Amino acid sequence: LLLKLGVQSSAVYSDFLASCRRNLNDQLSTIQSQKQEAVDVLEFVDNCCSAFLADLSLVTALSQRFFPNQARSVEEVNSTSVIETPYQGSLNTSTLNFCLCLRE
Repeated sequence: LLLKLGVQSSAVYSDFLASCRRNLNDQLSTIQSQKQEAVDVLEFVDNCCSAFLADLSLVTALSQRFFPNQARSVEEVNSTSVIETPYQGSLNTSTLNFCLCLRE
């Protein structure tokens, strides 16, 4: 709606990222506190990780759909060393792009 009203996409995208960052950080804090309480591993994965990963996927899809021009290029993502993982080649590029934006 804000984009249709003529608000600059960069401002809307910044607000979108800030909101997502707060939400995902809150979820990570919850995950860390539950991890320290030594709950059953299956319950932990079901309650925490699946919700976090679902929200991360949703945020990534929304980011791609509504802000396609704000995404980083594949070359820029591949050349950065912010996330070092042996699975980097198989990660969904959009998810990696969004995670890098959240870390900024």
